[in-house]
Amino acid sequence: MTVHSPTLVSQVFSSNLYSGWLQQKVIQYARTYALSVLSTGIVRGQLRITDSHGTYSFGSPGLQEKSKYPIVSITVLNDNMWARILLSHDMGLSEAYMSGEFETSSLKSLFDLWLENRGSLHPLSTTFSTMVSYISSLAIRAFGRQSLSMAVKNVVEAYDTSNALFKVIRHCQ
Repeated sequence: MTVHSPTLVSQVFSSNLYSGWLQQKVIQYARTYALSVLSTGIVRGQLRITDSHGTYSFGSPGLQEKSKYPIVSITVLNDNMWARILLSHDMGLSEAYMSGEFETSSLKSLFDLWLENRGSLHPLSTTFSTMVSYISSLAIRAFGRQSLSMAVKNVVEAYDTSNALFKVIRHCQ
């Protein structure tokens, strides 16, 4: 049972409204932009991304990272992942995972890596993604109830999560 409807961005990606030439241009731009931000944004830990174009490594592997910071691999299965990240930043990453658009060596480590680098990944939050987030927030407030406690209920009721994920969420609060 879901507590509220999928986000606007999720609905666009799940429908046929977004296809063809425009889709390819958005994905191409989003991929280039995201890889550029990741190249300077991963300062703690290491991220390795493999997609149809090749394998890219971000961050600096070193002795300290092996014990303190996460090392994560992502395999992109559907290039829509890039556009989701451009349009919805961290929510887009989550929706891409739930839609099966990428696989990761460890979901918990991916969240840890994201949180460790959140200060340097802020360029992923573009003016456009901020507008999409604002519109989505207005829609949720207008058509349904959403609060921090409801967000926790969404996680409990809608997603197959592990205890490790709940620990990460609790740690951030």
